[in-house]
Amino acid sequence: MRAHQRRRFVAVSVVLVVLVNVLAVMFVIPGDEPLPLELGLTELRWVGNTAAISAPVHNEGDSPVELLSASVPGVPAAKVQRPTGETYLTERDAWVPVAGRTLPPGESEWLDIVVPARCPNVPAVKTLAVRVRVDGREATQTLALPKVAAGQCR
Repeated sequence: MRAHQRRRFVAVSVVLVVLVNVLAVMFVIPGDEPLPLELGLTELRWVGNTAAISAPVHNEGDSPVELLSASVPGVPAAKVQRPTGETYLTERDAWVPVAGRTLPPGESEWLDIVVPARCPNVPAVKTLAVRVRVDGREATQTLALPKVAAGQCR
């Protein structure tokens, strides 16, 4: 091997070693803590021809969690909203968007999965995907829902 080939080989080797280490840090070595949300027991309510599957989402972490959005994978007609917690006359008055609420550590927020349905046929909802911002970084956490108990038809 000539001197310039040896230098080139060493330079390429160094670049490859650095690249492999950077990729290992980015993809193999976990650097983030798990997301802090936990899902409580679900309830089922009927609002007209709409099923509202309600569950409290609890922040188990040490940092505030900003709720950005939520969705139900595999159920395109479902909307996830926050109940107003007040007396309402119409479906429109019953909910507000998920975005805009920050959960301090140890606090919960009820979320309703709102799906057009006719009682007693409850839609098959298995997971809730919640997009959050924690310590300046955005992530999506998928939470498994337990089997929903049948509610009273009105």
